Amino acid sequence: MQQIKRMKAPSTERQRWAAGRRRRCGRAEERWRRRETRRTSQEEHAPEKAIHGNDAASQENEGAIHGATKLGNILVGDEELHLLAMRSKVENVPCFWCCSVRAGLYASSVGMLNLRCLTIVFDLDETIIVANIMRSFESRIKSLSRRMDVEDDPGRVAGMSAEVKCYIEDKELLKEFIDMDTVIDNVKIVGTQEEEVQPIGTQQRLLRTVIQLPERNAILTHINPEVRDTSVFVKLRPALEDLRSYLTAKGCKKIEVYVCTMAERDYALGIWRLLDQEANLISLNNISERVVCLKAGSKKSHVFRNGGCHPKMAMVIDDRLQVWDEKDQPRVHVVPAYAPYHAPQAEMANDVPVLCVARNVACNVRGGFFRLVKIVIVVRSMHSDYISIGSGRLDQNLAHEGC
Repeated sequence: MQQIKRMKAPSTERQRWAAGRRRRCGRAEERWRRRETRRTSQEEHAPEKAIHGNDAASQENEGAIHGATKLGNILVGDEELHLLAMRSKVENVPCFWCCSVRAGLYASSVGMLNLRCLTIVFDLDETIIVANIMRSFESRIKSLSRRMDVEDDPGRVAGMSAEVKCYIEDKELLKEFIDMDTVIDNVKIVGTQEEEVQPIGTQQRLLRTVIQLPERNAILTHINPEVRDTSVFVKLRPALEDLRSYLTAKGCKKIEVYVCTMAERDYALGIWRLLDQEANLISLNNISERVVCLKAGSKKSHVFRNGGCHPKMAMVIDDRLQVWDEKDQPRVHVVPAYAPYHAPQAEMANDVPVLCVARNVACNVRGGFFRLVKIVIVVRSMHSDYISIGSGRLDQNLAHEGC
């Protein structure tokens, strides 16, 4: 027989919304609540029946609405059983409302509810950046050159020629950076800046050289500061700074950020630390868990299986839909693939930049989510029938909501 080891605290958001609802109650509802309170007071003096060897106190509907419930927690393998003691409306006997979740998921979700946070999962390549090393530049130039040799359409040849020219220009800048730690951009010599690489875990502090090219919306750096062969030319998607400002506006975190990519781990960590230099979006304590790297061909829905990110409290920004499980695809905001070399004017074709649209979608999703949660937690808790473990009954509304 498993014993309840510890009690979990309910969300403070539930208490706040419930209090707001009580202030708005009409006289008829106040009379109903007073009757319920009197009945609850009488039943509190009656002997309570222990269930399955646990003597947790049962709670009436009024206690649930006020957020005064106590939640027992039992760890079974990699899952947690959460037992909410209350009295069944169906049989009028003490019972448990039971939910099974992955270990750590409850604590993470309640923390986000209290902060009114949601999760955004970002893809990296061709979603918010495009990065190239010397080898990838050379490969793309050769591939386009071969295609131009067999292409008969003058329009397509002209387009590929312009693309090759852009690749060659950026390749030359990257080569200068590797050889001399400086670049010549529009007849101006641009020197490097040294930035401290924040260590992860037991890593030592390192300094890496970085060149910012704002006019090109680009950054040159070394993924590994000690290895020049890891030098990379990174094109940032326009309006990325606007999106980042929204995520950290006024020092109030609205969004918890995860990254899910099929790139190599060292590359993904290096690129993300370049984009989030002050660790405002993902703290150094969490970066190893929140930057998730998968093998090519895997489904990215794996990011929701680590216990820290609930899929129903998340949205995804990605340029591909099919890399996500079908059940998670409604959570994906699909953006056009970022192609600064193939279609350099595409980002400017729309009145609102792609990442500004994503920012607006995230804002609307967050607002809509917490309006819905307010309705579900506060309003429906007054009318729900609760689970009785012995009877095997489950309220259909709760079953539909995936509790």
